[in-house]
Amino acid sequence: MGTLLEVKNMSVSYGAIRALRGFSLTLDEREIVAVIGANGAGKSTFMNAVMGMTACESGDVFLDGAALPRESWRIVRSGLSLVPEGRKVFTTLTVLENLRIGAFPLSKPDPRDMDWVFSLFPRLGERREQPAGTLSGGEQQMLAIGRALMSRPRVLLLDEPSLGLAPIIIRDIFAELRRINEEGVSILIVEQNARQALLLSRRAYVLQTGCLVKEGDSKALLADPEIKAAYLGH
Repeated sequence: MGTLLEVKNMSVSYGAIRALRGFSLTLDEREIVAVIGANGAGKSTFMNAVMGMTACESGDVFLDGAALPRESWRIVRSGLSLVPEGRKVFTTLTVLENLRIGAFPLSKPDPRDMDWVFSLFPRLGERREQPAGTLSGGEQQMLAIGRALMSRPRVLLLDEPSLGLAPIIIRDIFAELRRINEEGVSILIVEQNARQALLLSRRAYVLQTGCLVKEGDSKALLADPEIKAAYLGH
C-alpha cells in the first residue's frame, strides 16, 4: 500500500497570525487518516490549503508523487474532493441538482455514480426532488458527501462532518464512510470529535495552535493518557 497523498512543510498565515506551522502528512492508498485538535488548531485551514482555497506561505502537496496544481478545480479533476465544514449545500436546488453539480468536473458523468450515492444514502434517493434546504442536518451532510463523491475522487476530504449532528446520525454517517473507504476511496478527515475520528481512522495527527504535537496509530492515541485528558473527556 503506497503513499497516495503527501503534504510537506505546509505553513499558512492570516496577517500576523500563523495558523499552520510546517505541517506534514501522508495518506496511503485505501487508508483513513484523521487530523484532530480543538477549535482554532488549524484543521480547516489545512484542508482549505490542500484544496487550493487558502494560499500557503510554504509547502507542497503531492498526489502519486506528482505536485498538485494549485487551482481548486484542477485539484478536483486530479482526484481530490472536499466535504466542507457546515455542509454548504445549495439550499434552493434539489438533491438531484446538487449531486449533478458535484459531477461537473467530469468530462463524462456516469449515471452509475448517482446510483452509488443513493445506495450509500437511500434517504437521498427518496428525497431526490426536494430542495436541499428542506432536508434535515443529517440529510444535508449525506448530500454534501454524495456531492463530493460524484467527481469520483481518489481522496475524499471531510471537514468536521459530525458538526451539529445527533449521535445516532453521526454513527450512521461514519458507518457509510467506512463503506466508502472499503470501496477504494482514501479518506482524510479533520474532526473536533476526536473519539469518532480515532475510531474511524488507522492513523492520526494531532494539531495544536497550528503545530503538530503528536502522531501515530489511532488505537494507540485512543489509549494515550495525554490525548484522553485533552480530547476525549477523561
